[in-house]
Amino acid sequence: MITDERLEELANDKMICKVGWDERVSMAQELLALRKATAPAYHEEAKNLANLYGVSFVVFRYNEAPAVADPTKVIISFTDKGFGHKPELPEAPC
Repeated sequence: MITDERLEELANDKMICKVGWDERVSMAQELLALRKATAPAYHEEAKNLANLYGVSFVVFRYNEAPAVADPTKVIISFTDKGFGHKPELPEAPC
């Protein structure tokens, strides 16, 4: 395992550090394990929907777990000022 002090040395762009083969392999293994371990539970489902439909949506609400939304049922409006907003219809031309 790479120590925090060693990682700080390696992250310092003003310092030249030599990295040995074993250290490089160890860092890569730790990083890969961390990436796999920290993938959120919804990530795989969202990824599958994105592969199937070309897009996926994850809804984040305060004090709730993230939820994957069905992309075939998502409506995005850039003019809606709130839920239930109903713009007035223009008058028909005479």
